[in-house]
Amino acid sequence: MKKLLSLAISLLLIIGMMSTAPSVLAGSDLSETAQEVIARTNLERQNESLALYKTNDNLNAAAQVRAEELAESFSHYRPNGNVCFTVLNEY
Repeated sequence: MKKLLSLAISLLLIIGMMSTAPSVLAGSDLSETAQEVIARTNLERQNESLALYKTNDNLNAAAQVRAEELAESFSHYRPNGNVCFTVLNEY
């Protein structure tokens, strides 16, 4: 279980780091690194008889927008003044 938690934390950190880098998403495709992290996490989840993670293109697109906005202004508010969660309504 510790290994699973470690992988989940790694996934969040990698996606967080990559989301501010250019070319993380090519269209709606996840980068190879993100795909690898998800695959490894799912392998551990499968070993623990847990449901596998799957990606959501809409959520990924919203996260990419927020990552770009955060690079511009690190805040819970978007550059247009709206709260951060409003990006979800756009996708």
